[in-house]
Amino acid sequence: MNLGITSYFSELVEHLGASWNRFWFAPRDPAALCGLRACVGALGFAWYWLLGQDFKYLFGANGILPSGTETAPGAWSFSWFDLASDPTAMSILYWAGLAIFACLAVGFLSRVMSVLALALTLGVLHPMAMLISPFETVLVILLLYLCLAPTGAAFSVDRWMRRNRPAVTSSYAATIATRLLQIHLVAIYAIMVLAKLRVPLWWTGLAVEWMSGKTDTRLVNVDEWPEYVLNAWTHAIVLFEATFPILIWNRLA
Repeated sequence: MNLGITSYFSELVEHLGASWNRFWFAPRDPAALCGLRACVGALGFAWYWLLGQDFKYLFGANGILPSGTETAPGAWSFSWFDLASDPTAMSILYWAGLAIFACLAVGFLSRVMSVLALALTLGVLHPMAMLISPFETVLVILLLYLCLAPTGAAFSVDRWMRRNRPAVTSSYAATIATRLLQIHLVAIYAIMVLAKLRVPLWWTGLAVEWMSGKTDTRLVNVDEWPEYVLNAWTHAIVLFEATFPILIWNRLA
């Protein structure tokens, strides 16, 4: 009997170890991350381009967030535009930032550009923490994990320049980056549903009705919809976010 118990736990440990190694380190094709790199680079370019419409107002010498702005008393402060000593230098830094995101989108020096894009984004966001939206938060997360993977292996200028060499079709670094992205996404959904469960409107089913009261942002007019439809919609949102972190790991789900 003791031998059977020992054998059971030995097999259990081996199975868990094999599953752990397969989950984190089994090589996979980095093509999906390469496509994600192109999308993130394009979105980062668009974000930085739009920010550029106000960058002098934000970061200029007479702007609301000039060089040396503290995000908290005594906190270390750094801005990408701290490197500029005059408006001309600030413009050069702005266009350099656009070039970094453009290179990331097309996959030129992908690994280097992903690191530079992350440093650039953090350098821009650090002094304007009070203005950050969920988009910037997700952008930083994606850039961080893309730094770990060979995102120039496909759909990139890097791959075109190495067209005479064998393509990278599997990489354990791609697996690590993918798993970190997946786990972070699951954590975001878990936090979203926990935040909703703290608000009575999500329990009573009135949340969608209240959100639709913002007439300037709603996509459809639900004023005439039956109350039970709005209640069901509210609970469906909570149910989806509650089950997503669990069911997303099942291929059939």
